[in-house]
Amino acid sequence: MNRDIHRWTCALAAGIGLMFGTAIISTAQPSDTQGAIASKTLLATIDLSAWNPRSIIASPNVRNIAYIQKASDTKVQVVRDGKPGALFDAIKRDSLRFSPDGQRLAYQATQGTHQVMVVDESVSAGYRKILDGSFTFSPDGTRYAYAAQNKKRKWFAIIDGERSPPYQRIIPYSLQFSLTNRVAYIATTGSKQIMVMDGQASPRYDNIWSGASVFDPTGTRTAYVTQTAKAWSVTVDGNEGPHFDFIAITSIVFSGDSQHTAYVAQSGEKWVTVRNTISGPPHDQIRAQSLAFSPNSAHLAYAAKDGEDWTIVVDGKKVGQPYDDIDGIQPNYSLDGAQLAFGVRIGLQWGVVVDGTLGIPHTDLGHDTFRFSSDGQHFAYIAVQESAWFIVLDGKPGTFSYDRRPHENLGFTRLGIKGPVFSPDGKRLAYSVLQGTDKLGVVLDEQLGRPHWALAEESLLFSADSSKLAYIAGSADAKWRVFVERKVTGRAYDGIEVQGVIFSADSEHVLFTGHRNGKWVAVIDGQESEPFDHFLSGKDGPLHLDASDELRYIGRQGDEIYLLETKVGAV
Repeated sequence: MNRDIHRWTCALAAGIGLMFGTAIISTAQPSDTQGAIASKTLLATIDLSAWNPRSIIASPNVRNIAYIQKASDTKVQVVRDGKPGALFDAIKRDSLRFSPDGQRLAYQATQGTHQVMVVDESVSAGYRKILDGSFTFSPDGTRYAYAAQNKKRKWFAIIDGERSPPYQRIIPYSLQFSLTNRVAYIATTGSKQIMVMDGQASPRYDNIWSGASVFDPTGTRTAYVTQTAKAWSVTVDGNEGPHFDFIAITSIVFSGDSQHTAYVAQSGEKWVTVRNTISGPPHDQIRAQSLAFSPNSAHLAYAAKDGEDWTIVVDGKKVGQPYDDIDGIQPNYSLDGAQLAFGVRIGLQWGVVVDGTLGIPHTDLGHDTFRFSSDGQHFAYIAVQESAWFIVLDGKPGTFSYDRRPHENLGFTRLGIKGPVFSPDGKRLAYSVLQGTDKLGVVLDEQLGRPHWALAEESLLFSADSSKLAYIAGSADAKWRVFVERKVTGRAYDGIEVQGVIFSADSEHVLFTGHRNGKWVAVIDGQESEPFDHFLSGKDGPLHLDASDELRYIGRQGDEIYLLETKVGAV
């Protein structure tokens, strides 16, 4: 186990260097297996004595770069795609932000005694302070917002360059855009808080909470919790709901079609779920994290306790028999919403209920490993019997599992942290196992492959057409390799970037980035690019592959940074 942790940590450390722009100096020669590159565009020539290597970022779509450099002994500037910007006394290193489409750049700077925000090279008015981490672009990049304080210590929300009314405070990280470009934030006025939505203020409350987001995934609906001295409530789409003694803030959920809302609330000594303002039956306790709509939005389930018994409640009705405990993680639905699975405890043993039927008993469960296949035909999870871990597929222990008979497979002391992985078509299953104390392997289609000294268990990935499984494994030579359908693709590397393996849209090509002899290479079907000192990471990592299999990545060679573009699979 220690070997596994150490080796993958080495790969992670190399990946962190890649992501944050730390240069790795080496005298390694270019690879003799360089892949074809359709275009190589010089984005910038760096003054290595002046730039801040930790400030460099790439746009989310991996087309543009920006970094900070010293312009003189007293001035600094941002360089975007090789073009130097305005001079400032200081620039906050981690404030550089590209819009999601990469077209716009913003950053926070100091000018004399004031802080300013620079957006598209336009410098804002000077402020006493700009709230760190408050700047955000809208999802389409057309709008922006941040919070700033003037010399009178009043706070403002700056939306597209326009100041809001003054407030005592703007709550950090509450400033957010919806998918449809609506904007909201929580502000303090006097001793009260208000929710400001598209410039319109809500009534005043003692406290307001919005969870991870005030907006639903479509960006058209809103929900947040409010509190006064007398009551708690949830405001949905601007309409204040019924009052309760307490509301579980993190329990608010929207259905998949955004037509319904639900949350958990306390009234007196009892707890209820509230669906579209209608309270369900009262219970002694409800697990807030268990509240879940089915994927088709037709059903709402949760775990509830009455007396000493726990039950699953679906659409307000108890389902099945009572249990001593129910897994606190959300019940798992199949994609079509027709099947429901949840873990239960009876005495000292755990089991899984699928479609109302309790399966075989276990010592314990992998509580976050429940998986339905995409077609709903199969269900798998990880369980423990005594000290042995095993997989249960469709209610039966797998080949490499404990089945009440002593045999050599009882030596599998742990199964992978990622849990079972179904292929997109639902016909194949993969998972990782730890045998004994130091060997790891991958079980694919109930066949155990070769043992590895180390395994990046999170890297298991099927191609879109389900024909290939890829993963990253380490060997006794302290090298890491990519395996595709059990076979090594490419060379051995000192580290493989944490983005892991990418399949092309047609599932024919395999891509990843590897680190060897102090240099990074992009690898396509085993063919390496020329070496780079490091790659820059975008939204999803250093390799950006779009739906048409156009590949982009940005790499530094000495003092030059290049944008590389190619068509994956092109001759």
